[in-house]
Formats: sequence, C-alpha cells, structure tokens
Amino acid sequence: MTDDIINTTIATLTTLSKAEKRASVGSVFLLNNLTYFQTALLFSSDSAVETFIALPARNALQSAFRTAKAGYFDANFSPLLQVLGDGPGSGSGSGKMSVKEKFTRFYDLLDEIAERHRLVRVLPDDARSRDALGDEAVKLVVPSLQRFIQKNKDFSKSKCF
Repeated sequence: MTDDIINTTIATLTTLSKAEKRASVGSVFLLNNLTYFQTALLFSSDSAVETFIALPARNALQSAFRTAKAGYFDANFSPLLQVLGDGPGSGSGSGKMSVKEKFTRFYDLLDEIAERHRLVRVLPDDARSRDALGDEAVKLVVPSLQRFIQKNKDFSKSKCF
C-alpha cells in the first residue's frame, strides 16, 4: 500500500515539474519536493514512520531523488559546460572572436543561473544539503572552466580581450 502511495506521489511530482515551461525551474521544484519527501519519510526522527515503508518503496524514493538531482544539474549547468566545449572556431584568427564570445556567453549564463537561484530557492530548509549541492556544482563547472582558460591562455593575454 505505501509502495503505491509513494510511487503515485513521485509520478505526480514529476508530472508537475514537467508542466513548468522552464526545465531549470521544474528541476528545482522536483528536487526540493523529493528531498522533503525523502527526508520526512526515510530520515525522520520518528522511527515509526520509517518502519511502514517497504524496501521497494525506499528504493523508488531514493532512485527518484538521484534522478531529480541529475536532472537539476543537467537543466541548470549543462548550458555552461556546452559553452565551454570544443566547437568550430577554436583555432587562430577568427577563432579569437569565438573564444571571446564563449567567455561572454559563459558569464551571461552564470548570471542567469545566479538570478534564477535567487528567485527559486534550492533546498531552502536544508542548508547542509544545499551546501553539498553547491560543492557538487563547483566540482562540475570549475574544472571545465579551468581547462577552457588553460586551452585559451594565449587569448586571455591578447589585447583584443
């Protein structure tokens, strides 16, 4: 019985998150709600609640949480990583303009993400989990930015930038 309730709740939350026009906002909605649901049921201080949840329901909830977290990273940080990726114009000459455009686009997207996170709070009631999520985001984005800067080191010293 609890399996059905948990699976229905997960499906409902997923459907509601997909109803949001902006996938990045929907991903925050889903992550926030599944985190709350998981914390309230699996990590509750009330052990009586935990005893009623069967192993398949626990596994489904934990799997949904991992999927929501991956979806959050994909929707919010993939555009940053795509901008820094290899593409046409990575060479010399007109490529320098492309590098400048990539830097500009990266920082524009970073500003958009910061603004979105000011408006749509991620894990507002769980500072520890929010900090851990922030650390994961840094570990995801910073190495790509460092590789991009290292790869284009000559350009960053250029007078046209």
